[in-house]
Amino acid sequence: MHIWNVDNTDFTNLLLWRNERDIFRVIQDGNYCSILNNGSYTLINKKYEDIFLLAFDQVNVRPVRIHDYQFNSVVEDYIELIFLNIITPETIDYEQNVGYKVWGFNGHIFVSQALKDELAQASRNDLNFSPGFSYFS
Repeated sequence: MHIWNVDNTDFTNLLLWRNERDIFRVIQDGNYCSILNNGSYTLINKKYEDIFLLAFDQVNVRPVRIHDYQFNSVVEDYIELIFLNIITPETIDYEQNVGYKVWGFNGHIFVSQALKDELAQASRNDLNFSPGFSYFS
């Protein structure tokens, strides 16, 4: 299988709440890892934007702001990934995975081997890659 789930190497307790289309607020403190996600959003550090734009016809990106009212701070280092392709455990074996491909599943990121290679080179061990849905078992 050449479709990979992309996640943080480190775990974070950070939880966000969407206030507006491009504004989030911290509702539980934690570390700002490269990927911040839950079932309704997927945020990734801006340093990966150019890599995801290699699959420009499969994902839209939008800059976001994260407000932490407890510390009176605003973080603008993230973009939201809006997936145009959805993947599921039932469809993963039928997906075309040659070239730069990206899919979403409940806030999780899945990529082809080519995109994984680009992300791994840029990540400096910030990101972890697991084959398919093996992480979900």
